[in-house]
Amino acid sequence: MVQNGRRSQQRSAATRERLLDAAAEAFIERGYERTTVADIARRASVTVGAIYGNYRGKSEILLKVIRSRLKLQNDAVEAFVKTTPDVNQAFVALTRGRNERGRPETRALLLEAFAAARRDPNVRAVVAELMLGMVRFMTSQIRAAQEKGLIDAKVHAPSLAWLYLIPAAGEAFAEASGLELPPQKGWIPVVERIAAAFAGPNASAARGLNQKRRRTHEGQQLLA
Repeated sequence: MVQNGRRSQQRSAATRERLLDAAAEAFIERGYERTTVADIARRASVTVGAIYGNYRGKSEILLKVIRSRLKLQNDAVEAFVKTTPDVNQAFVALTRGRNERGRPETRALLLEAFAAARRDPNVRAVVAELMLGMVRFMTSQIRAAQEKGLIDAKVHAPSLAWLYLIPAAGEAFAEASGLELPPQKGWIPVVERIAAAFAGPNASAARGLNQKRRRTHEGQQLLA
């Protein structure tokens, strides 16, 4: 009996995950407004009834997709920033990472979430929760860096946190408009100059230590 119950829970969880994957794909390709529950059902190879057995409707599905997909991205950013001593350089590295690899699917989903948030208060609340959570985290990291002299203590930490996060939204709008983003060789030096403008008295020493650690790590990988 217990095993049967566990298997049923596992099947239900797998079905919900498949539905969210299918919904994310549909929202990105067709847009939230044009996507129907039937579209999601076809992509997930389930009945419409199976969807309503798990979710109240399309709005709730979008909420779940936003929570799961954007939270994964936020968690990855937080983990990276926590391991980089100089948060300014973490910002540069994250920007370089977006430019090199990019996450166009996540940015497209973010854009759909912003559009839906204008009309749906439930979606707006979830988007605000995720964005403000990241702002609070970045603000705390900036303040910690200010205490260590890595960032100028006179800089308003919440404003700098927003400055770090806004480019991701800008990229989403640019891509949605069919605009081509600048190449890395032009973009990264600009970002580095912005980061340098907020550097504190101990930023250079931390940057040198970070480069030394990176070289040591690369050397260990070569010897492995």
